[in-house]
Amino acid sequence: GTECEDLIEELLCCLIQLIVEIPLLDITYSISLEAVTTLIVFLSCQLFHKEILRESIIHKYLMHGRCLPYTSRLVKTLLYNFIRQERSPPPGSHVFQQQTDGGGLLYGIASGVATGLWTVFTLGGVGSKPTPQLEQCSPLANQSLLLLLVLANLTDAPDTPNPYRQAIMSFKNTQDSSAFSSSNPHTFQINFNQFIPALCEQQKSDQATLLLYMLLHQNGNVRTYVLARTDIENLVLPILEILYHVEERNSHHVYMALIILLILTEDDGFNRSIHEVVLKNITWYAERVLTEISLGSLLILVVIRTIQYNMTRTRDKYLHTNCLAALANMSAQFRSLHQYAAQRII
Repeated sequence: GTECEDLIEELLCCLIQLIVEIPLLDITYSISLEAVTTLIVFLSCQLFHKEILRESIIHKYLMHGRCLPYTSRLVKTLLYNFIRQERSPPPGSHVFQQQTDGGGLLYGIASGVATGLWTVFTLGGVGSKPTPQLEQCSPLANQSLLLLLVLANLTDAPDTPNPYRQAIMSFKNTQDSSAFSSSNPHTFQINFNQFIPALCEQQKSDQATLLLYMLLHQNGNVRTYVLARTDIENLVLPILEILYHVEERNSHHVYMALIILLILTEDDGFNRSIHEVVLKNITWYAERVLTEISLGSLLILVVIRTIQYNMTRTRDKYLHTNCLAALANMSAQFRSLHQYAAQRII
C-alpha cells in the first residue's frame, strides 16, 4: 500500500544521502559501497521485463519527489568515486565483516545485476573478457561507474526527461566560469584535469568506453575540452588498442571505440594535430616494429587493419562503413605519413 511505497522512497533517499553526504574514508568505504550496490539491485527490475520499462516505483521515486534534489550531487559523487579509483581498505578498517573471497554477498549480487543491465543496454552483446583484478582492487569505483551508466540510461518519464542524463550531458569544468543555464537545474562542475586522465586510463573496460562515448556525444563541454588538449595521444592510444585487439573485444566495445574516433575525426583541428604528435616504440603493434611514428599514421594503420579483419572475419557492413568514414574524415589533413601507413593505404 501507500505506507509500503513511502518506506521505499525513504530507503532510496537514505541510500542516496549515504552516498553524497558521507566522506570517503577507510572506515566509510564499505558503507558507501553497500549503498551504491543496493541502488543497483533496486534498479534491476529491467532484467525481468522483455519490454523497456518506462514506469516503475523505483523510477518514479528516483525521477520525482524527495530524491530529485540530489540528482546532480549523486552524479558528481559517482564521477569522483570513479576518478579516485580508491582501493578497498585493509580488512581491519571495514565496518562490515568481509567474506574471505574479497567481497560481500550484496556486492556479488549487484555485480551480477549490473553486468546483466549492461547486457540489456548494449542490445544483448556478450561482454569483453572480464577484468576481475581491476574490479576487486577498486570495487567502489567500478560499482559507481555501473550505477552511473544505469541511471543515465533510465527511460524518460512521460512528463519529465531523465534528470541523471541531463546532469551527465551538462556538467562543466571547475575552471569554466560561465553562468549555469537556468533551463537545466542539474548542472554542476567537476575537475576535468582529474576526470579526463582517469577516464582515459580505464578504457580497457567497455563500461568506461561507453561513458567516454556518451560524454563526447552528448556533453559539449567535455568534447571541447578533450579536443583542445595537447596530450590527445593519452585518449587516442587506448582507443586504438581496443581496435587493434578487436578479436578479444565484443562487437559493442569495438563499435563504441570506432564511433569515438568518428566523433574526434569530425574536428579539423584534431585531424591536423594527430600528425604533429610523434610516438616511439608502440609495443602492442605486432605486425611491424614501429620505433617512431606519428599518431595520425598509427591511427590510419589501426583503422585499415580493422577493415581487413572485418573483411575476412565478421563481414559487418556497418563496421566497414564507419572505418571508411573515419579515414575519409582524416584524409584532407593527411601529411608526413609514415612509409608503412602510406603503403597500407595503397
